[in-house]
Amino acid sequence: MISAHPTPTASQLLSPAQTAERLPYPKLLEELVSLLQDRDVQVPPRLVLALVGGKYAWRTRISEARVQLETAGLGTIRNRQSRMQNDEHETICTVSEYRFEPYISQAPDQAGRLF
Repeated sequence: MISAHPTPTASQLLSPAQTAERLPYPKLLEELVSLLQDRDVQVPPRLVLALVGGKYAWRTRISEARVQLETAGLGTIRNRQSRMQNDEHETICTVSEYRFEPYISQAPDQAGRLF
């Protein structure tokens, strides 16, 4: 596939706007929404992801995706955290859940759910 934009040389640094111009955001959004709506998709546990990209690499990728989606006006990624405690009310782990929220209106599925 031939790109409409030439590949920058190693000495060129693209601005966020230039990067956004080169990324296929509508296709990315379509694929992301499809992936997040697929109830058969199971995200590996954080501990497994850490084996591939490092302990906090997945959070960095989420943050980068959030910035790109928001900059393009396509949506955001929300985070909800809850802490699990033992009988002594000590936090034993933090559960962090992420949810993609597109800025486009969507029709609910047959059960009335958006996701």
